[in-house]
Amino acid sequence: MKEQKEIIKQYMELNNNPTMRWVSADTGIQLTRVLRLMNGCLMKLDEYFAFKNKVIKKLSSSYSFSALAMQCEDKLSQASLAELSQYMKRSLKQKRFLDSNLSFIQTAS
Repeated sequence: MKEQKEIIKQYMELNNNPTMRWVSADTGIQLTRVLRLMNGCLMKLDEYFAFKNKVIKKLSSSYSFSALAMQCEDKLSQASLAELSQYMKRSLKQKRFLDSNLSFIQTAS
């Protein structure tokens, strides 16, 4: 419930407290459902993500990494996501290795 209130608050602030009709049109959620959500009714998962995606798009005027990751998660197959995940893990491992070797070399000098 806390996350729901936070995402609605962010959405409303980022969009200058729009009308419920505008929220409905923007998110694709029916007007009566938007009214219920604004009055504290529990959100369904797809409604939460409708608000969250709009907030992310609004916050990132340039294409941010997190927005790209969310799109990949929505659109790509599990195999592609696993491949991307492995690549990211491998890159982190290499960076940590290089950093540890660099600090070892600097302390040895």
